[in-house]
Amino acid sequence: MSLLQANRLTIRIDSTRVCTDLNLTIEPGQIWGVLGRNGIGKTTLLHTLAGLRQPDSGELIIADNNIHNMSRKQIAQKIGLLLQHHEDAFPSTILETVLIGRHPYISQWQWESQQDHDIAMTALNQVDLHNLAHRQINQLSGGERQRVAIATLLTQNPELLLLDEPNSHLDLNYQISILDHICQHAKQHHHAVIMSLHDINLAARFCDHVLLLTGDGKQQHGLTSEILQEQLLEETYQHPISLIQTDRRKIYIAE
Repeated sequence: MSLLQANRLTIRIDSTRVCTDLNLTIEPGQIWGVLGRNGIGKTTLLHTLAGLRQPDSGELIIADNNIHNMSRKQIAQKIGLLLQHHEDAFPSTILETVLIGRHPYISQWQWESQQDHDIAMTALNQVDLHNLAHRQINQLSGGERQRVAIATLLTQNPELLLLDEPNSHLDLNYQISILDHICQHAKQHHHAVIMSLHDINLAARFCDHVLLLTGDGKQQHGLTSEILQEQLLEETYQHPISLIQTDRRKIYIAE
């Protein structure tokens, strides 16, 4: 069973077409990268796939259910979204913030269990923040706050992770180690990942499928090896791009 199906999905932002009649099937274990120029609608696409906004036309199916027939709690048990920006309205510790990821699984008046706390601490360990669990959230740097958001998503443990620029604010070592952990976890547990990225090389390294948003509603998607071609990338970014093949991997360079 596929985790998500987009059938003839059309999305617009004012006069900009993000995609037109997009048909997309996300299978367990897949890692998808979404690439395109700034302002092309990558964030809007992820928000639509998460059920936070209505598409202009088409339908979204999650595990054989139309997303519009599901409650927010049901959706949150299936789909998790990493936002590009984070706002903390109330003072709280890192651990209290990360425990929000367990809310889709507990009743309205129920407190988090010891198991929930254990899951949250495991997630904090995975992003190297377990030693700061009781620090106030408003005392963190941008990179630390991003890692808290990722830990919250890992604590939620949805089947489909939608990541909007997951490497934002992260140092190079965390960009690689955290994305590697997320992708390996998804494959091992038959989950899936869709992430918007600015860096073509990160998509080449971590993604087995790529969706290119090329503008005017056009899109290209398929296996990474088929989509990350110089001509397609130059059309997408409207800039010359060269591919260099090293012993270890392919590297894309803007001319």
